[in-house]
Amino acid sequence: MRPIRNLFTVFIALVLLPACSSEKAKSTADTSATPKGIRIEPGSGPEFFKWSEDRVPMVSAHRGGPYSGYPENAIATFQHVSDQVPTVIECDIAMTKDSVLVMMHDNALDRTTTGDGNVIEHTFEELKTLKLVDNEGHVTDFTIPTLDQVLKWAKDKAVLTLDVKRGV
Repeated sequence: MRPIRNLFTVFIALVLLPACSSEKAKSTADTSATPKGIRIEPGSGPEFFKWSEDRVPMVSAHRGGPYSGYPENAIATFQHVSDQVPTVIECDIAMTKDSVLVMMHDNALDRTTTGDGNVIEHTFEELKTLKLVDNEGHVTDFTIPTLDQVLKWAKDKAVLTLDVKRGV
């Protein structure tokens, strides 16, 4: 009975998979469109997110990437992604000892920066001296941005999904 069930599963997959593609979508896709100039007019949020055939898809970039040389939750990483495609960026907010909101996924600093200890144990002045590390472990020239810096950067450039971390 099992060989027949396996054969039936393969048959169904072969029959149904071609039906999943859309010839219309293939023929109308505009691959030459550029991502520059995304603009969301005030009050147009719901309309902005509606799908249409002539719309360039948006990409949701988790922590901004990852891309070699571009650390997570860094403005340069967000810019790199938004230069490629219209972007929704999921980014993470943590709070420093002196209550400054910064972009950091982990409680601890050791995985993504040249520092150690927890974000909440350091002032922002202390964190400003650290360098961000990319996913391959390479130290970059980038530093930890504040939420305010990211919000100013994102205006008219990207949609942000803010992940507020514990204790914030």
